[in-house]
Amino acid sequence: MISGKGGMQQKLTKLSLDSTFKKIAEDVANERGIRLQEITDCVKHIYHQLSKHAHGNDLIITIRAKHYSPGEVATLLAYFRLQKTWPHALSWELEEAKGEGEDKGEDEDKGEDEDKGEDEDKGEDEDKGEDEDKGEDEDMVVKLG
Repeated sequence: MISGKGGMQQKLTKLSLDSTFKKIAEDVANERGIRLQEITDCVKHIYHQLSKHAHGNDLIITIRAKHYSPGEVATLLAYFRLQKTWPHALSWELEEAKGEGEDKGEDEDKGEDEDKGEDEDKGEDEDKGEDEDKGEDEDMVVKLG
């Protein structure tokens, strides 16, 4: 949990010093093919970046990768994965920009990786049936919450 004195960014920065966060951040960096330093650098301004694109939610927080740098996406993934270990964790999903990789490791039990073929544009939307009404054909959603 995030508690104590200071603003939200200060609390997120403090939370990034936690050994569990550091391990999660390292795993995310490896999965996404970026340097851990990119996450460390993004921690310093992630609240400001996130607040630019916060537009309410429908009980599931959506991280839209097209709004963030790869380091910022990885930083957000690390924070949201960490909070999954807390009581009353928030539900969330990652919406990758078209052509980007999935957030591996969280959804392997759903069998989504097996359905990936040459036609990436069709497989996700047909299986989930959610994105058709949103008009966001160019993005793929990975539910993680």
